[in-house]
Amino acid sequence: VMAIPSTTEIAGATGVSQPTVSRILAGKNHLFADKTVELVLKTAEEMGYRPNLLANGILRGRTHTIGIMVPFRIDGFYSQIVLGAHDRLIESGNAPLLMLSTSRHAEEEQINALLDRRVDGVIYRSMDYVHTEDELTPFVDKDLPCCTINRDVSPQVDAVYTDDVEGARKAAAHLLELGHRDVAFVSWGCAGKDASPLGMRYGVFCEEIEKAGGTVHVAIDPGGEVEGLGERLAAQVLETTPRPTAIFMGMDHMAWGVYRVARRMGLRIPEDLSVVGFADLPFAARLDPPLTTLRQDPYQIGWQAADLLLARVEKKQGKGKQPPPRKVALKPELVVRRSTADVSSGNS
Repeated sequence: VMAIPSTTEIAGATGVSQPTVSRILAGKNHLFADKTVELVLKTAEEMGYRPNLLANGILRGRTHTIGIMVPFRIDGFYSQIVLGAHDRLIESGNAPLLMLSTSRHAEEEQINALLDRRVDGVIYRSMDYVHTEDELTPFVDKDLPCCTINRDVSPQVDAVYTDDVEGARKAAAHLLELGHRDVAFVSWGCAGKDASPLGMRYGVFCEEIEKAGGTVHVAIDPGGEVEGLGERLAAQVLETTPRPTAIFMGMDHMAWGVYRVARRMGLRIPEDLSVVGFADLPFAARLDPPLTTLRQDPYQIGWQAADLLLARVEKKQGKGKQPPPRKVALKPELVVRRSTADVSSGNS
């Protein structure tokens, strides 16, 4: 294996002084004759030279690495976000440094690992369902550009997320149009009608249904995903009398639980029960029947977050005045499949 040559070795091979070689390899070509520049770059390439971005970065205050910290989930949603951010960073000559927050590692350690590696900025989403602004303190205090994804946590930083209000309105409008007035909302991960994505889906959905004279039965658990929890919440609303004719779930994840409980109770989807999800995860189209849901665009969330962050890093390098924090809300799209039907199609 060939070792990467030093600037001293390139100087020896070209007969050009080491300081001159260093400057040319750092991109200061305008200071020297074209002939010299060409000789140094050609020789460096032939000898297999690679720039030490870390050393250069520490000298110039920029490492061209961006930290990405997202929860570890197996549903593919966050991997699409990471892919979107990755593509935008790579095309701009930056490298992503990925940290997955899991319950096994304290998030504080992960954040410090990113800070210690002198990343130029961070794309961040805490593992916690319930977010607080002070989680961003390590970045804000160090004046490190940061963009939160999937929710707007603080007025101090950029954020890219799904327009949950719009999504909940579309879900309510769809069910109302099908004639449903006695409906349910089930979810975990929010403490009621709070400012979290799930809290907003819940609040706006209730508002729209109640405005149309309907009733919403609610089963919410503030915690995260636990084995069997989806089924317990679904059973809770389906065992009420009168039984709701439709369920809007805070997220697609809960579909397995809702479908399972409905089968157990002898309810047919959609004839006896319409079901609407949120996310359009890859499995949604493969459920039986395929799930009507609000399609989010995780790839775009990642791409846009990286884009906002890079603009801020550039501004910081150029010592320009930073623009105020920017918020990008991506509109979800209602994808109608076979899990929803007209209320009169069943026996209710």
